[in-house]
Amino acid sequence: MRKNPNLINSVEVKYFRSINTQKIRECKPVNIITGSNDVGKSNLLRALNLFFNEKNEHGDDIVFREEFSHSRLDAVRRESIKGKQFIQIEIEFNCQESFQKTLPPRFKVRKTWFRDSKSPNFTHDLERYIASGSLQTTKNKAEGSLQRFLNSIVFTYLPAIKDRGIFQSVLSELQSVLFERSETSGDNFIEDIERFSNELENQAQELRQAFEEITGVDARISLPSTYADLFRAFNIKTAGPFEESVALDNRGDGVRVRFLPAILNYIAERSTKVHVWGIEEPENSMEYKRAFELADTMAKSYCKNAQIFLTTHSPAFIDVNREGQSIYMAQRKGHDTEFLHLNSARRNRLVIEDPYMLVADELGHIKLMNELHDKLQERILVAEKAAASLAATMAEVEAVKIPVLLTEGKTDVLVLKEAWRKLRGTALPFAIKSCNVLSETEKNDAAGAAQLAICLRSIMADSHSVVVGLFDRDDEGQKCWGLDANFAKQNLFSDVKASKNGKAYAILLPVPDSEPDLANSSHHCLEFMFPIAALNTKKDGRGLTLKGLPLVTKCGSKIVSSVEGTEIWQMTIVDGKKVFAEEIVPTLETAHFKEFEKIFGLIEGIIAAIPKQQPDGSAVAEEDGTETASLDIVA
Repeated sequence: MRKNPNLINSVEVKYFRSINTQKIRECKPVNIITGSNDVGKSNLLRALNLFFNEKNEHGDDIVFREEFSHSRLDAVRRESIKGKQFIQIEIEFNCQESFQKTLPPRFKVRKTWFRDSKSPNFTHDLERYIASGSLQTTKNKAEGSLQRFLNSIVFTYLPAIKDRGIFQSVLSELQSVLFERSETSGDNFIEDIERFSNELENQAQELRQAFEEITGVDARISLPSTYADLFRAFNIKTAGPFEESVALDNRGDGVRVRFLPAILNYIAERSTKVHVWGIEEPENSMEYKRAFELADTMAKSYCKNAQIFLTTHSPAFIDVNREGQSIYMAQRKGHDTEFLHLNSARRNRLVIEDPYMLVADELGHIKLMNELHDKLQERILVAEKAAASLAATMAEVEAVKIPVLLTEGKTDVLVLKEAWRKLRGTALPFAIKSCNVLSETEKNDAAGAAQLAICLRSIMADSHSVVVGLFDRDDEGQKCWGLDANFAKQNLFSDVKASKNGKAYAILLPVPDSEPDLANSSHHCLEFMFPIAALNTKKDGRGLTLKGLPLVTKCGSKIVSSVEGTEIWQMTIVDGKKVFAEEIVPTLETAHFKEFEKIFGLIEGIIAAIPKQQPDGSAVAEEDGTETASLDIVA
């Protein structure tokens, strides 16, 4: 059956909960109801659920006195009007293609619950079409066709809090659709269970692929192995980070909630019936980015298979300019709820205010955006300062005619200068600078391996000085040391990369001979070039704060014991680098600096291998008349 996704044209509700008398018109494939908390947004969805399922949102028969409008009840009591207590829901339908011979293009169906009735009174307006001659059929045939039409509609209601019961209910619908499709294919699974299982497996694989494309989560359908289990078990498994299977029911709320519309869409797309969804706050338990993705998917894909009614507070769903979407603002008017159509095609119903400003003011988005604007301006100011400081730093580097050693942080500069003074006692043949482009007074910090990599990549071929960047041998340092295709390892030294223009080099922090295990510790930094005695030195009770990493002993997957490491390679620095560099390093003995010779020797070797340059840029000739060979760079 070819389905019309715009099944419902209008909904009128009378005396249901907070709604006194309201009608929403021009319903589209996607209909979004927004507004503040506790104004009655969800009551429209619950009215639709009551109309189609004749139950409340919990699946129970309605208790009239709990569902009847309190404001209407007060009016009835004050006016002494008898026999006027009722709840009425009227829906104007657009006819489906397969019913066009026996039903008019558009017609209304009304259900009325009176105070003392257990079932609703059912009425319609088909007789006027028959009487006018626009519908060429009898009343009995038209009413029979109308009943089949209503029976072809499935309304699914998802509350704001989507617990496991809701999820299992949707999975049950999915199971029914899979069974229905297999039975209608002509195979009798009772006679041929193996063939049925193969068919179900194929459909499950199709569902898995659809889920992965839409949700980004690898889902596996766990099929029953026996005929008896076939009707009891249907589970969705999702792939975890370690290739394990995790039941979707046990995944986080955000993952489970994201799956629900995908499952409903699969059901609607393959079902022989027409589907309508009523979803409360689909953005719940979902990060902001995923909410935008879901809103886009609903507008472009899901609405082709089901007409969607939803409530939301999220700006991800509220787009008054999106085609095929109606936006309604729910507001309190006295004790009643009214619905304002924000993007109506009828000019006289357009709101005077800008719809976006109306929504933003109602939901508090204006205050939020003002706060975000202030934070954005603060970030922009910091970025501008960082850019200016970077330009100044790079200009300073360019102005220096000697090579430059560029470090990840400011404290590294102090430590390296003191190490040179203790070990060599001569003037530095190269400058030592930090890649941190912000001043000491700034709260934010723009140092680190990533910033160092940016600086090295910005060194141009016409730079006056060669720049060597020193990266820590930790996870971040080794990652950023990779740089890009303009840098390659070279033959003369290990753990050294050179730029193609020969003006920038990147080296990884050497491993001290006394602590070879630091090579694989993934947290080796400059301070660990010192022995443990130096690292433990305190001044007035202050210094480095070291923390032992957990050393875990396992038997299979079971943890037998866990203790903190005591060796340097088993530790990480938590705090105190500034105090250590400024106040403790100058007091250390020369012997404590011996491992720094590895760093200085490496830098001196790089500088010595760089050919001397003439003013015109050519290499200086040696005494035997040959030019100095450049570094042999290999990919």
